[in-house]
Parts: sequence; C-alpha cells; structure tokens
Amino acid sequence: MTLDALRAAIVAWGDRTFPGSTPSSIVAHLVEEVRELTGAVDELGRLAWRCRHPSMGVWNTEDRTTCWYCEAPRPDKVAAVGEEIADCLMILFHLGHRVGVDVASALELKFTACQTRTWLPPDERGVVRHAPDDAGRG
Repeated sequence: MTLDALRAAIVAWGDRTFPGSTPSSIVAHLVEEVRELTGAVDELGRLAWRCRHPSMGVWNTEDRTTCWYCEAPRPDKVAAVGEEIADCLMILFHLGHRVGVDVASALELKFTACQTRTWLPPDERGVVRHAPDDAGRG
C-alpha cells in the first residue's frame, strides 16, 4: 500500500471511529502518544540486552540498543518504538484531515525550508536547532 493510500485509509477510519473528535482533542491524544513514544525510546536505550554468539561464547550485557558484536537491534524494543511512531503518525494524519491540511505538501515545504537553514551544534541534551536568524522561514 502506498503512503498516500494508507493515509486515506487512516483518515477514513478516524472519521468513522472518532466522529466527535476535534482538533484540540486530537492534539491532546497526540501529546499522550508522544509521552508513550518517549517512554519506548527510553526503554530501548535503558535495558541491557543479551546476545550470544557461538563463535565467541560470551553474553553481551552492556546497556546498548544493539549488540556490540553483530549490531543486531533489540527487536522487541525496536518494535515498541515503531508502534508508538505509527500511533503518532496516524493521529497527525487525522489532525491534518480534520483541519484541512495536506500533510504531504506541508511536509515537503517544511523539508525544503529545513534544508536551507543553518543548524547550530547540539545542546546539552543533544537537541539541534536552527539558527535564530532562520526562525522566520517556516
């Protein structure tokens, strides 16, 4: 299924399933889902993962998102993050539909603007922001 077909199916389902939703209630739901996404990402990085490699005969117990030897991801934790990302995207598609925003066009415009901005070094939390003089460019 293409992303556009999936978006159309999601917004049709959202209209049927949540007929009384408003932009404000949709955003409130999004805030809850972003909290769940934050928790899933934190969990991905916090828990030790054990990966056994027959050739090495050792267990990896380091606090990492991947095995230090094979770089295999922690599938259960990665799947949980994927599920929360999907929740957020579905809600954003529903919100765009409710307020009349063509999400694909808005995303394309924003991405184009972001590519022309000047980006500052990461802050103490690793967050990267654009330079203040770029603030008015969308």
